[in-house]
Amino acid sequence: MRFLNKGSWANVRGLMSVGHERLIRPLGTIPSSQLTQIKAALSFVLDL
Repeated sequence: MRFLNKGSWANVRGLMSVGHERLIRPLGTIPSSQLTQIKAALSFVLDL
């Protein structure tokens, strides 16, 4: 993701939902290919 300055990881153990009122501003965009990978990883981790 171009808006991140260096590599990063997501901690899916700390995954939680937040209300729209807590979202201040967008940080960037995620290409559809990466979004597909994220969805697949979450489906695997959450056993969906």
